[in-house]
Amino acid sequence: MSYFKDGAEVFNISWTAPTENTDGSPITQALNYNLYIDGVNQLSFPGTLNPDGRYTFPLDQVSGMQLDADYTLTLTAVDEDGDESDPSNAIVVTRLARPNAPTAFSAE
Repeated sequence: MSYFKDGAEVFNISWTAPTENTDGSPITQALNYNLYIDGVNQLSFPGTLNPDGRYTFPLDQVSGMQLDADYTLTLTAVDEDGDESDPSNAIVVTRLARPNAPTAFSAE
């Protein structure tokens, strides 16, 4: 199965972690993230920090999205005390089945 955003195939969601709380104080606790699909919390995870400073999570680990449908995804940050941020901006992805590659391709 494949995921598409704006017509381009995508494999991961990615984001920049917040560095401050809403009161301006620095975040000193580890954060987890909640992924919402169409407003419903689907899963919580720590994310993977990449060398470029952004976090990613593979879309193929997200269950519950049916084929040939659009889904609105948002993300929240959750600290160790269970305090949850407001949602991120929304993105829309489409889950599609794509055909297998042709076989026995040759030139004659």
